Amino acid sequence: RDSKAAQEVVALPSRELPTTPTAILAVTDEQNFLTSISIVALTPEGAGGTVMILPVGLMKPGQPAGQPKRLADVYGSDGVDALKAAVESVTNSQIDVIAVNGVDVTAELIARAGTTSPTYATDVTDTETDATRIVATAGANQLTPIQAAQVLASRDVAQMESARIPNIKATWDAIVASIGAGVIGAVPAPVIPDVGAQTPTDMPTFMSALFSGPIKVWQFGYERITDAEQNPQDIDVYGFNAGELVMVMASVAPSAMVAVFPTLSVQIDSP
Repeated sequence: RDSKAAQEVVALPSRELPTTPTAILAVTDEQNFLTSISIVALTPEGAGGTVMILPVGLMKPGQPAGQPKRLADVYGSDGVDALKAAVESVTNSQIDVIAVNGVDVTAELIARAGTTSPTYATDVTDTETDATRIVATAGANQLTPIQAAQVLASRDVAQMESARIPNIKATWDAIVASIGAGVIGAVPAPVIPDVGAQTPTDMPTFMSALFSGPIKVWQFGYERITDAEQNPQDIDVYGFNAGELVMVMASVAPSAMVAVFPTLSVQIDSP
């Protein structure tokens, strides 16, 4: 049969992705050790967004076999810019703003949430020099911003990070509950019609935009690497599901995503 099917190229209309500014909010303890990392994405409307939690022990991609390097190690050895690049590599994205701060500045960034009410499954503990103290107790808590920041900065050297991450998520869940539909005084990011939210110039402005609308929290999945070939020193390092990271980031921060093959674009329509 002589058929001319599939010989015509049809040009379909394209649509620009709305701009969704992104930031990394990282917290350190008194020894400047990285204790928590969250990626924050604003909505295209510039008010509210999503907080995505990453383990600081997540393994940096591209490491030689048997030489795992965690995000916390990247920050400790190479600084803020290297941490930003490592998180971008993990998430296949380009992040607009990064802030790495201790307890005091972190408390200022989340201060609009006011007193929060997190519930922890176990005591939140922190190692200071040679002593371990309780930062928050198991069960219901009422925390000021400085106390919530202390939880985000807590690190018990006797614990695996997998025991701490639920406390990080519970703290963010409580912050989000306190924010509700947005707090008075928080200012949304400027929006260009048919384009999206414009990137705030600094982290305080970014957090103000985030707290001006409803927020969702997402905890990325992780699994401790115990294989002796990948982790011969048995350090506290974690693997991740790359598909999950890319799908979640693409859904809440589409304009931040980087094409794996930037020169190739394919659309397949099945009848």
